[in-house]
Amino acid sequence: MPARPRVTVTLREPLSTKSRNGNFVEIAAVTQGDKEFRFRRPLKVVRSFEEGHILFESKRLQILGWGKSDRAALNAFGRDFVVLWSLIAEEANAVLHPSAQKLKRQLKRAVSVHESEDAQDRRAIKERRNEPSVPWEQVKRELGL
Repeated sequence: MPARPRVTVTLREPLSTKSRNGNFVEIAAVTQGDKEFRFRRPLKVVRSFEEGHILFESKRLQILGWGKSDRAALNAFGRDFVVLWSLIAEEANAVLHPSAQKLKRQLKRAVSVHESEDAQDRRAIKERRNEPSVPWEQVKRELGL
């Protein structure tokens, strides 16, 4: 079984005693590896407790994360969000059902994706590997070296 991707969920405000007694939290961002998915407006997620588990749910995104602790449940929610993003937001419209296309538009409006500079550099290097290279002798001639 493959390892679960490591995901970090950033809340708008820390889970304090007061907010733990409330029925929702606001998620500011979900990070996986070099990608950070930032919500333009914090995503309001309902928090509940059922059969010994804490649940975080977004009916709008149809995501339910659960766990024995707040952190475990939030991480489960974050993993499901990343999967949803990769299956819907990154997919071509031609292969998506109209309801999935609607969800994709909602996701794209609600989230901005940011990559670390290292990831951008790696992608640029990978893209350049496929470009034809210029022989060093030709470069020297053209530059008069």
